[in-house]
Amino acid sequence: MSDVVERLDAEHRVIEQVLEALEQAAEREVPLDFYRDALRFLREYADGCHHAKEEEQLFPAMEARGLPAQGPTAVMREEHRIGRAYLARLAAHLESGNLAGLRGESLGYAALMRDHIYKEDEILFPMALSVLGPGDLARLAGGFDAADRPLARRAELEALAGRLRAQVADALGAGPAAPDGARPSGP
Repeated sequence: MSDVVERLDAEHRVIEQVLEALEQAAEREVPLDFYRDALRFLREYADGCHHAKEEEQLFPAMEARGLPAQGPTAVMREEHRIGRAYLARLAAHLESGNLAGLRGESLGYAALMRDHIYKEDEILFPMALSVLGPGDLARLAGGFDAADRPLARRAELEALAGRLRAQVADALGAGPAAPDGARPSGP
């Protein structure tokens, strides 16, 4: 495995911590601050850092090596777009204090992103390794370094992922379950 894929894979594991917290939060009463922090993490880390590297660097490099632009990378870009729509709806529900909406959108976003991460881990990343040469991977690693430098709060955001997961674990141990019917369906 290359450094590039290992880095993206490691970011997936951090993102999955927040997806798990969102799924668990939908079953419990958690404060609005939980959702505010989760939304910040998802916008800044998952989308602003991770998805940006894929869309601006990895996907174009794969396409430059012959992967059709309307193929797997187009599917991944579309799922990123759908994820951003979920985040916009989460923000609207947060602004209005709509806990049922927050729960429903959280579950929809988590399901989308879990499926998305699976496709990248199992299909797209191995495909990247098969089409990209050592020079491509070295350029991508340098580009990833440059993309991460302005994100001075990267370590803070990764710590936030752990805190969100711990906050929900605490709520699972002490808080009441969410009322039945509190989660509207899908997007």
